[in-house]
Amino acid sequence: MFASLEHLRDENEAFIDFHNTHHRYAAHGGATPNELWRDRLRVPLAARYRPPTRLPSRGRIEVVRYVRSNRRVELFGKRITVAEDQTHQYVRAIIKVRTKRVIVITLAGEIIYDGDYALSRVLR
Repeated sequence: MFASLEHLRDENEAFIDFHNTHHRYAAHGGATPNELWRDRLRVPLAARYRPPTRLPSRGRIEVVRYVRSNRRVELFGKRITVAEDQTHQYVRAIIKVRTKRVIVITLAGEIIYDGDYALSRVLR
């Protein structure tokens, strides 16, 4: 039981720190999340950042997603299914807005999906 929302936030932060330092995953070669991300470029968002509610009319959108055992990459209410051997890893999805395409790339740089992506201007 948490005494307050602030107590919940504090405990959540403590859990995240513990998890990322101690939990090891076979899919990550036995590494913890902190070990997996060590020496990789990671730029946290500013606290004042608010995600857009509409897609731009041109350019590209890049997101990072984790592929679970269901093989799905969830992108703003749309799902892309990747091959079974591509599960349990982080991937980068690049949505090319004007051409309505998406490319999904592993952290090692391997393209595992390249296809059409029907866009809605309003994000979910």
